[in-house]
Amino acid sequence: MKNRMISGIFLAILGAMIFIAPNFLICQNCINMKMKCLWTAKAELGIGILIFILALLFIYFESRETRIGISLSLSLLGILSVLTATVLIGFCNGSCSKECTCNPATSLVMAILSTFVTLISFVNFILLSKSDSK
Repeated sequence: MKNRMISGIFLAILGAMIFIAPNFLICQNCINMKMKCLWTAKAELGIGILIFILALLFIYFESRETRIGISLSLSLLGILSVLTATVLIGFCNGSCSKECTCNPATSLVMAILSTFVTLISFVNFILLSKSDSK
């Protein structure tokens, strides 16, 4: 119970940070020009909301099998979030135009947050899979 609450709350906070952070880290100029930062922020918004909801479900459900499935889903969403921020779409590095004030560390911050989601969820998945008791 204690592990379920701590992990779930921490994952919910990370999910909230994933859907909030990109919207504050990209500049208004990139938003107006509809640059890739905007599309990455929108994709991360959806991924972050899913992580947040699954984290709440992880807290709510007591069934070990259900929490195993949720942990696996959260791990995969974390990987998707890392790939979205770095490879699939990505953020600009601030050199796209003279007016751009985007922070070059935005993709790094998003990758770190998403990696934490992946690691915590995968550890939960392994621990729940190995435990024989409820």
